[in-house]
Amino acid sequence: MIEFEGIERQDEFVYHLLGKHLQEPGIFLDVGCNLPQGGNNTYALEKYLHWDGFAFDIGDIENNHQWSDLRKSKFVQVDATEEKFTEILKDNLVGKTVDYISLDVDVGGYYQVQDSFTGITRTIEGLNLSHIVLPRILDAGVVFKCMTLEHETFKWKDTIAGPTRNALEDLGYKMLFEDVSFENGDAWEDWWIKPDLIPIDNIMDIYKKGSTFNECVDTLVEFTKNEN
Repeated sequence: MIEFEGIERQDEFVYHLLGKHLQEPGIFLDVGCNLPQGGNNTYALEKYLHWDGFAFDIGDIENNHQWSDLRKSKFVQVDATEEKFTEILKDNLVGKTVDYISLDVDVGGYYQVQDSFTGITRTIEGLNLSHIVLPRILDAGVVFKCMTLEHETFKWKDTIAGPTRNALEDLGYKMLFEDVSFENGDAWEDWWIKPDLIPIDNIMDIYKKGSTFNECVDTLVEFTKNEN
């Protein structure tokens, strides 16, 4: 039995969307991986389904948290906003399609943000960098089947969600679950797919906007219960 670790069930989403349908292990990119296990979005995919891939973080996860003692996939310490990250992806993923990308890149601290409409300045904890990191991934020519992308619209309005959606929609990606929310209603992620690469007929029939992560995963589980 698989023991999922994703705090908001991201790995369970990937399992029911792809993992239980694939005939061979998948490939993942864990961008902003943080800890090797304990709330990690790719640990269960690697441990139980034998997926492989690459994990990236600006912190020294290898030495500080013993990545290689707990994981078989490779950890790379890199600033994902820099060109070096794109070059690493180009060097390792030529001719490959990535099954799952977990994109969750934040910088700690507190930031002053002014609302462009009201002029009101707010103090926000943590700086989301998805709109800067996503172009680095796309510039490397990476093609993927699904992605959970953190945008934190409850903090940042359309600042991150807008440009990331424009970029991915232009390439034929679709939001299966848009504005995935916490139980309190705060929207913080989009869950993307490339419909023609998903082995489930009529998958876009279950598109949702503004639903909680539990509602999204439960809907997918029900839709695919006879597919595996």
